Amino acid sequence: MKFKFNPKVMLARLKLVENTVDRGAAMPILGNCLITVAGGRCQVTGFDMSAAITVVVPVEIESEGSVTVPAKKMSSICGTFAGNESAEFAVSDKGAVIRSGRSRFSLPTLPAVEFPAPPKVEGEEIEVAAVELLGAVNRVSHAMSKNDVRHYLNGVLFSLDKQELCCVATDGHRLATYTRPMEHGKSAQAILPNKTVGLLLKMLADKGMIKFKMGKNHAQFYADDVCLTSNLIDGKYPDYAQVIPQRNAPLVTDKRKFMKILGGASIVDEKLSGAVITIKNNILSVSSSGGGGEYSDEMEAMFEGEIEIGLCATYLIDVMKVVDTDSVRMYFSGSNSGVRIENDDDNGRLTCVVMPIRL
Repeated sequence: MKFKFNPKVMLARLKLVENTVDRGAAMPILGNCLITVAGGRCQVTGFDMSAAITVVVPVEIESEGSVTVPAKKMSSICGTFAGNESAEFAVSDKGAVIRSGRSRFSLPTLPAVEFPAPPKVEGEEIEVAAVELLGAVNRVSHAMSKNDVRHYLNGVLFSLDKQELCCVATDGHRLATYTRPMEHGKSAQAILPNKTVGLLLKMLADKGMIKFKMGKNHAQFYADDVCLTSNLIDGKYPDYAQVIPQRNAPLVTDKRKFMKILGGASIVDEKLSGAVITIKNNILSVSSSGGGGEYSDEMEAMFEGEIEIGLCATYLIDVMKVVDTDSVRMYFSGSNSGVRIENDDDNGRLTCVVMPIRL
């Protein structure tokens, strides 16, 4: 097995693969990446038993074969060669050798046949624009739970019907949904783990179209030169619609000014104990205290009525970060009810709920 490659290109591909390499696993081979050269192309795969990423790397093939090498070390070696135009990878009975210029590295190998195969995903293939999927997932991912005992909250509900795409995430303290029209005549629904969501955001950043399949226990996404296969979260997602407050007279405010004021509150409110938001006479005031410090600021806001409520400033900032317009609508139902936040962009509607904090 022998081929030549561009170290900079290989490094970029390996950085993506490294996200699915488990160096601390009981199976040492899971700390390796599988390099397969066959059929005129080179594929590199990482698999931590929950998710797998396979990338295609352009190479000049001298002889085909397959082998596994330590992924992190292979990546570091490519990093040292990143300024060079070419490097050579070769495998012998003694291991793998990587050369570039006068530099030479050798790496231990493990047989490719010992590398576990990622699961095959059966299901209908659906193709969408990557920017559409990326936009929907990115707008709700901030509300995902990271390590909740309710395992079905540790990810994003991905729901696709014949006319629209809807993504939902919640950690029990906040909720985010994003819905956009998407007519393609096919349907799919699954709970994507938070790790998979993070990988998707990296994978889709520069893609045009993406194809995916949703099986019973696994999902697969592939575009151009990369393929992601992932476990799905088993469980029934809660009826999130029932916690979204009804609309009433909205507060309409400038997103950037509100975000700036919230930023000040979050500096003092390090423990997320809550900022006090008071609205009266079209003036929105924000105050917080903690760790011996205090903060207060105010701005103009259009609102019919008065209210005082405790909300987590950091959660509100997360919402403002994914609002695409200059203004945002907020609906208050009382000091003990969640705040509904809405934003319509050119493609769909973002609806978020932030639950109140007892002051």
